[in-house]
Amino acid sequence: MCRPMLTLLVVGLSCGLHSVLAQDPCSSLDAGPYLATKPTLTMRVYEATQTELDQYPNSDKYKDELRLTGSIGGPAPAGITLEVMGNFQLFNPRDVFEFQTEAVTGKNLLKLVKAVDRDGPTDALDDDINMFSFTLKCSPASNTSIEVYYDVRIQIMDVNDNFPSFVGAPYSATVNELTPVGSTVLRVSAVDIDFPLTSNVTYSIVPAIVDDGSSMFAIDP
Repeated sequence: MCRPMLTLLVVGLSCGLHSVLAQDPCSSLDAGPYLATKPTLTMRVYEATQTELDQYPNSDKYKDELRLTGSIGGPAPAGITLEVMGNFQLFNPRDVFEFQTEAVTGKNLLKLVKAVDRDGPTDALDDDINMFSFTLKCSPASNTSIEVYYDVRIQIMDVNDNFPSFVGAPYSATVNELTPVGSTVLRVSAVDIDFPLTSNVTYSIVPAIVDDGSSMFAIDP
């Protein structure tokens, strides 16, 4: 008796023959290499008052992704712990930032939780808070003896939140009725302590009362 023979042809496609390995906790989501230096994590958040942070705690303006594999504070195997090292300058990042894993997306985030005034108290650039720089240590929950270090750079973005102020005000001038039209009778100057791109000042004359004589003068904007 002849029995039918069943021949199976097994075909392997080249695109399906590789193994996909999950990244280890604490590894960077961005490609290296880093040329024998610590990898850098760069983030940006906007300056804010405490009132703004209280009103809009989940605004995208005040958070950015911390591009590390793992779940902050979670259990093994994916859990990671983070520690800010003490090599920061002037401003302690622990006072103004928090690290957390977003429940919906699973992304690790850095959030601004305390007010930061990027512009400082004066129009001088040397009192501005442009950047927080520090070293961040990451350890997997599955093996806390492993320590991975990153250089962190958090850029503080400017908000146009300051009013110009006049230098040397109040001003006064006396004008003779015979003064030729087009003559300069007064010079004024104002400064804005915002970042240079948002501190440009324009000038205009606003009448205080009707027929106060302001319409007889012009100012270069």
